[in-house]
Amino acid sequence: AQARSKEEAIDLIKRQDLYAPIKYDIKSGIDFLANQKGVDAGRIALIGASFGARESLISGVKYKKIKALVLVSLSGEEAIPGGKTIKALLEEYGNRPILFMTSEGDWGGNHKAAEHNRQYSNWAKGEKGLKIWPGSGHGIAIINNDKASDFIALWLKDNL
Repeated sequence: AQARSKEEAIDLIKRQDLYAPIKYDIKSGIDFLANQKGVDAGRIALIGASFGARESLISGVKYKKIKALVLVSLSGEEAIPGGKTIKALLEEYGNRPILFMTSEGDWGGNHKAAEHNRQYSNWAKGEKGLKIWPGSGHGIAIINNDKASDFIALWLKDNL
């Protein structure tokens, strides 16, 4: 559907099922991976960037097959508008490993993503990591940096 105004676009977004990717796409991906030859179903992690970090956190709470999370450019108070707070979700996620990653100038959360990620790291219970890169990248732009993708790979190797 195409909106004719900003207000109509906002209304359209509000009427969408923002949990659909979690209920269908992510769940299907987890189940698919867990049933593949050569995949250790006890070592499945999710990497989510921007809105995908929100979906990954909710999925990590909902699906216990997820053994670690990498959340890139997560920011704000609620994971999804009208849903649980990020603090409450981190509490429910428990002691499983979690990596928070952002940049100093990440524009998420009105340019407060770095500040938010420092707070999230304090709230997390188990093995946790926090990496704040210089610059102003957001989401996939951070992951596309070779140093960041190598950092993620090493962190996952150490924490799964």
